[in-house]
Amino acid sequence: MQEENQDCECSEKREKSQPTVLSKILNKVFVSENEKELRMTLCRACEHFNETFVQCGICGCFLEAKTRLKNFHCALDQIGQEPKW
Repeated sequence: MQEENQDCECSEKREKSQPTVLSKILNKVFVSENEKELRMTLCRACEHFNETFVQCGICGCFLEAKTRLKNFHCALDQIGQEPKW
């Protein structure tokens, strides 16, 4: 068994790494987990929420997917109401 080298630079704090190309793309496509949960909470409270399929009764979207996407919004505007998110 080798002794640990106390002078090794491994134990020093590393600089925060730069975001990867993939993480930059994902951040442009998806909202944060907190935002997704907020959207789902609003959807679950809506009268058009289909609990069986976790689906919007207006647009038919599956909300576990739709609430994760940045460029999507609540479908209430399709029936003349103010979108909740």
